[in-house]
Amino acid sequence: MKKRIFCCAFAFLLCGCGMVMKKEEPRPAVVSPEAAPEYKVEQVRLSDIESTVTVYFSYRQSGTKNYAFDEAGYLGKVYFKDGDQVFAGDLLASLEGYDDAKAEYDSYNEKKEELLKKLDSYTAGLDKEIRVYEIKHKYGFMTDEEYAEKTGSWHDEYDEKIKEIEDEIYILQLRIDREQELLDKGALYADGTGIVTSAKTVYSNTGKKRNWWDTSESDEEKDWARAYNYIKGGEPIITVSDSGSEAFIAETEYASKFELGDSIELNVGSKTVSATVSEVEEGRVVLSPDYADTSVYVGMQVSYQLPLERKKGVNAISKSSIHAADGKYYVYVIGEDGFRQMRWVQTGVSNSMEIEITEGLKLGDIVIKR
Repeated sequence: MKKRIFCCAFAFLLCGCGMVMKKEEPRPAVVSPEAAPEYKVEQVRLSDIESTVTVYFSYRQSGTKNYAFDEAGYLGKVYFKDGDQVFAGDLLASLEGYDDAKAEYDSYNEKKEELLKKLDSYTAGLDKEIRVYEIKHKYGFMTDEEYAEKTGSWHDEYDEKIKEIEDEIYILQLRIDREQELLDKGALYADGTGIVTSAKTVYSNTGKKRNWWDTSESDEEKDWARAYNYIKGGEPIITVSDSGSEAFIAETEYASKFELGDSIELNVGSKTVSATVSEVEEGRVVLSPDYADTSVYVGMQVSYQLPLERKKGVNAISKSSIHAADGKYYVYVIGEDGFRQMRWVQTGVSNSMEIEITEGLKLGDIVIKR
């Protein structure tokens, strides 16, 4: 009897020690609708999803053109303001340093013209002297030896001077070409007539507008102003509109998605306006309104939901149920044991409400909403 009691006590002690030494890890909280009703869940379902992107159109004259510099730099001058009329060939805007390059360009050209005149003078002088010697030699006033000596010495003298002038002209031309390249990059010229509808402002270091003819700022202040006048390549500097008909115009990377002749509905506040695609080019789309609408005015911005891709009968969940980490996506699901589990997923097309799940979930899986 005592032996039996001792064995039971010993077994109980071993159990107690085992419980202390091997502590069981806590299991995740149950998140089934019954055990945790505060969680909202949904099931993976079949859905038709159309992926769209918002394209914004501005209502303006169809002949509108944005003038921009190809490369980044510091804006120096804008020669026209909103409402001004411009003509083909007018200088619209220039980058910092343009005036210096123009002055150098004019100076080099002036020197080149002077050298060209000097070259013509030397060439004419040589021709005149040679003709005199030819006449004297022809009528016997000079022997063959004298004629050869005189013409040879004149050729040597004039050829050396002509070579020096031609070398100077060559160097000047190189400098002219360099300044011409700077001028071409640093200036915007109108290629047609029209009215300025938007012009970028040149700012001072205080952030206030500064007219290009204002010289009241010190050199130090003008240096500070450069930070305000930095522009990116392709950034519109001045916009000129002709007297063409008004239309909806968009500069967008999705221009190739539009087809000529397509009729689309534009969102204008709480209403829609019908328009037809009338022009498509790289990065630009023009829509002609199907009818006059007094609620639409020049300068108004409207939007259009452009369909990109449509899939039918795909596994889908709400976009609000998906999480992102390091460029990957995951969801929380309720497993067969009723506990929460994290699961990595692959996604496909999406719209504002739903997203396609291509891998990681199957139809009917229960997903926890955020």
